[in-house]
Amino acid sequence: MTYAPEPPEIQESDIESTKMFYSLKPDEQGNLPKVGFTKLKDYVPS
Repeated sequence: MTYAPEPPEIQESDIESTKMFYSLKPDEQGNLPKVGFTKLKDYVPS
């Protein structure tokens, strides 16, 4: 197996599908997801 010196290209579709897979979705009542009693919020870097 050989490796190229440059990393593979990441496509926008890869980023969007990963965001969708790991996204935090509200429940049926619209409440944010929780771990125990701690509400979770998606981190969006600026």
